[in-house]
Amino acid sequence: MTTGFARSLIGILDLLYPHLCIGCEVNCVPQKEIFCVTCQNKTSITTLHKYPVNECSRRIPSQPIYRAASMFRFFPGGVIQKIIHTIKYRNQPQIAHRIGRQYAKVIQGEEWCQSIDVIVPVPLHTKRLRRRGFNQSLFFARGLAEIFEKPVVKGKLVRKLSTRTQTAKSRYQRLQNMLDAFECVDPYAFKGKHILLVDDVLTTGATIEACLSTLQQCQNIKFSFLTIAIAE
Repeated sequence: MTTGFARSLIGILDLLYPHLCIGCEVNCVPQKEIFCVTCQNKTSITTLHKYPVNECSRRIPSQPIYRAASMFRFFPGGVIQKIIHTIKYRNQPQIAHRIGRQYAKVIQGEEWCQSIDVIVPVPLHTKRLRRRGFNQSLFFARGLAEIFEKPVVKGKLVRKLSTRTQTAKSRYQRLQNMLDAFECVDPYAFKGKHILLVDDVLTTGATIEACLSTLQQCQNIKFSFLTIAIAE
């Protein structure tokens, strides 16, 4: 009887507060899913997390990457671009949280995930954070953390320079734009740890590279990173 009542209650709640597909924001999906069938057919989760060397790690040639992966592929005008824009520009950070939980469920069985000690979101500068109101990478990190059962560490890696937008810049221009943009204010906090750095979209890799370069001052650490998407 209790089970039947619980199912009825869930059904009522779904009608009142539908769990919408993050791709179309129209179709309802089960609580454990993020896409409706239609949007599932337009995108798929990558298998990059299964390979020690892949196109994600190759975009950061100057840093010793342990593992790297992106959940989706980002195509101009595609479903994933729409989702990223919805998160960032339509004040929907909870979508990044849902994505983080879903991705963690997919990859948590991978051996390399077991050694992660801390999850660190790529920080925003205080000016941009005030303007946007949230850091989408932090919400993505929190979703991952809930499944991995690992702590999210923020405030130790900070963005000290408010850099110009990276859009339409070449890799070299992006790297120049990011020089000295970050600071590790407490290197001891990461000593001896496997750090999982997370961001929303991997393009040239300049932002991730700058973060990892800054974290190199920490002793005896190991780097991995995840992003919601990798741009083609």
